[in-house]
Amino acid sequence: DLSENHIEHIDNFQFANFSTILSKLSLKSNKLSNIGFSNFMERLTELDLSYNNFYIITTTLLKKLLMLNVLRLDGNRLKYIDLNTFNSNLTRLTRIHLDKNRLNYLKPRTFSNLVNLEYIYL
Repeated sequence: DLSENHIEHIDNFQFANFSTILSKLSLKSNKLSNIGFSNFMERLTELDLSYNNFYIITTTLLKKLLMLNVLRLDGNRLKYIDLNTFNSNLTRLTRIHLDKNRLNYLKPRTFSNLVNLEYIYL
């Protein structure tokens, strides 16, 4: 749990040694607006990025998170979600938290690739 540590940046190699054992990661309540560690996080089942400074979530961030079940992005500054953000690789995602953001509009097929999605918190 790395919550509430005023972290502003995480690069590609900071979690490389934990990639095979880390299944849950909480980075909530920091100062993150982008992260670059997804290449080493294939085993993550839960990722909490809530209450940071994200304006956009890129497809590259989520691309390798094949085991992800829960994604928390609530309490950020998201205004827009690209249609390809939640790609077909996220087949295990069951819950996504997007509440307390600045989203005004979601395209109709934004979540269509998330075949096991059970809950969307808006």
